[in-house]
Amino acid sequence: MAGCNEKELEASHNYKPILPTTHGAVGVEIVLNQICSGADSSRMVKLKSPFYRDAQGHLYLKTIAQREVKNIDTLVDVICFNGDIPQFIDVPTFTALDGWYAKDINHIYFFRPYSDGEHLTLVKDADSKSFHIPKGEYLNGEDAQHVFCNGELLKGFIAGKTTYSKDNQGLTVKLRCGRLVKSIE
Repeated sequence: MAGCNEKELEASHNYKPILPTTHGAVGVEIVLNQICSGADSSRMVKLKSPFYRDAQGHLYLKTIAQREVKNIDTLVDVICFNGDIPQFIDVPTFTALDGWYAKDINHIYFFRPYSDGEHLTLVKDADSKSFHIPKGEYLNGEDAQHVFCNGELLKGFIAGKTTYSKDNQGLTVKLRCGRLVKSIE
């Protein structure tokens, strides 16, 4: 990268350099967290990928974000530890599902990719025992009774009675259940 090396980056931003990313950019490690600011990632304990816990017991999700860095004219991938996640996640039983969903023994979660890294939110009203991703879907999920889109419950849509309409590229554009129609943009 022209105009920036790891020592300059470390000195100017107090970031800890890591291995270059797959995009060839210089990687840096920072901590993103409004709940527990000042967390020291070097003192975190890896539990099960992608989860870490700090000395105070706070749970973090390790993710990659994009940041503007002084003297670099492109966005830089950085490793972040997002502490703004549900703290009740049962890490030993946590499993990523197809698409943007995950589950543990008690709950369903939805990954939302943003430029500041992945966010992990609880999917309210979802039954973890019966939850599944319909074939060919990634934003939509169902449990024994409900249908979910982008991690949100679709009121009135019934599992097993909802149809998924796809465009010519195979992406779901509409969900139908009786007279109810939900367009997906």
